[in-house]
Amino acid sequence: MKKIHYIIIVIMSSVACIVLSCQNNGTTTTDEYTNTYFKREQLKNIYDNEIIPLHQEFSTETQILLNNSLGFSNDINAENLVLLKQQWKIATSVWKKCELYDIGAIKNSFIHYTINSWPVNASFIENSIATTTTINENYISSIGFSSRGIVAIEYLLFNSDEATTISNFQNSAARLDYLNACIAVLHTNADTILNQWTINHNEFVTNIQEGISGSQNEIINNMVSLLEEIIMSKLNNAINQNNSSELEAFRSDYSLELIKNNITAIHRCYTGDFRFTPNRIGFKKYLTELGNTELVTKIDEQFNTIISKIDAMNPSLNTNINNNLETVNELKSDIETLLFLVKIEMSQAIGSTITFNSNDGD
Repeated sequence: MKKIHYIIIVIMSSVACIVLSCQNNGTTTTDEYTNTYFKREQLKNIYDNEIIPLHQEFSTETQILLNNSLGFSNDINAENLVLLKQQWKIATSVWKKCELYDIGAIKNSFIHYTINSWPVNASFIENSIATTTTINENYISSIGFSSRGIVAIEYLLFNSDEATTISNFQNSAARLDYLNACIAVLHTNADTILNQWTINHNEFVTNIQEGISGSQNEIINNMVSLLEEIIMSKLNNAINQNNSSELEAFRSDYSLELIKNNITAIHRCYTGDFRFTPNRIGFKKYLTELGNTELVTKIDEQFNTIISKIDAMNPSLNTNINNNLETVNELKSDIETLLFLVKIEMSQAIGSTITFNSNDGD
């Protein structure tokens, strides 16, 4: 099947070249061909085999999280709390891959902020629980982004030790209401963003134009933005203050895994190597077609270095911040190198425009 698929691609590529050549009086360049056929195939690959499957998975995992939360409410015990915490980690790990695709109409809707905006506003959560306010889905949907979503759920589940957490929920119906409403709204938003992506299929896949509003350019910019966020917010703040409480998910001690999932999403988008396709057209293939094989090798090696370093670290980034800061600095340095390769070298080779964003360290 792979051989047949390859032959089809070759035939289609040849036809595309002939058509383009006729349209331009025989002056079509390799770059022009790449900008049409390969860019379109790349975007289709990303949408069909990554964006939609990831958001479907996130919807499924948040539904399981909601089921587990309701089960915990009916029987507040250590076993159910462990299941709930584990499911939070699973759902959040999926979301960390989705974060790369905060682009276009999705970005304009600000729905990503409703799902995960950190750091958490812990004082607001506690004040809400302590008052006589009716806490339900409508209430959660009306409050600030940092008081709901993934970060609020982490706070409620991981802020205290197991015995204290169980006791807090047993002694406060409002705390249970806050937890269940947060998770219910999170699942609703997971379905909403999946629906938004379904509606915006054509807008994303057919948007092969040059310039900052093209789909490919938007993805490259979000690659850059996410790498800068990892460096500046998810690592540098904790390094500079030598304080693990500056990490994104320090309460659950899941910060390193979340960074790994961000990096994994960027790597998969770069290679186009998703779970559901043998047709691996990504930025790597795009660069290769443009003759940038040396850059491809450098980027491949840098991704491998980063993933290997994460896998070799103690799973607890909290521990490394407090006791092995040099290792964390090395990881940050490796990600900075990848940022340079993507932001400067890859973007220039492809002809992308990098726009300023709030994570820039310039």
